[in-house]
Amino acid sequence: MPIVDGLIQDYTNVSTTPYTEVATDVNILVDSSGGNRTINLRGAINSDGRVLHIIKTAPANTVVIDPFGSETINGNLTLELSSRQSVTLFCDSVEWFIR
Repeated sequence: MPIVDGLIQDYTNVSTTPYTEVATDVNILVDSSGGNRTINLRGAINSDGRVLHIIKTAPANTVVIDPFGSETINGNLTLELSSRQSVTLFCDSVEWFIR
């Protein structure tokens, strides 16, 4: 496990789609070199206070982050990452926010 800011942080490698994040995910590294990828978020009611980092590791294709049902990220139904972008999300048990 890598050490970040003096803390050991676990990560999950994702190269297939769709992937639904689980309660133990902290950092999700998404390899989109083989095609577009979708990361599904669990329901916000189960993620109160949660911080999640999603990192796109390849320049090709896109990664779509899709909250559960009609939940949103900053008011949007999905969030798309392009070339090697990353995002940190925070959940307040109702919706997700870009941090």
